Amino acid sequence: MICLDTNYLIRCVELGSEEAARMEDWHRAGEPMVVPMAAWFEFICGPLTTGQELTARAFLTDLLPFSETYAQAAARLFNAAGRKRSLRVGAVIAS
Repeated sequence: MICLDTNYLIRCVELGSEEAARMEDWHRAGEPMVVPMAAWFEFICGPLTTGQELTARAFLTDLLPFSETYAQAAARLFNAAGRKRSLRVGAVIAS
């Protein structure tokens, strides 16, 4: 299983990108690809076209929900990283 982050999603919808080619390879190989809900939220905030959103979603096996367990893990990561405001969403995605 491959867990993708926001930056990877942004690059995968660029035609001819290395990330798009890798996603196609993983898809052909039957490799499940998932995205944490927080990363999906960041991605669909755009800017992107409806076609780009639909294309990215078509490759994904699942969007991972954000549960209480993940919230606790994210808080631990955020605190361990020095409580920098810019790292909040990153801690949520990493959890």
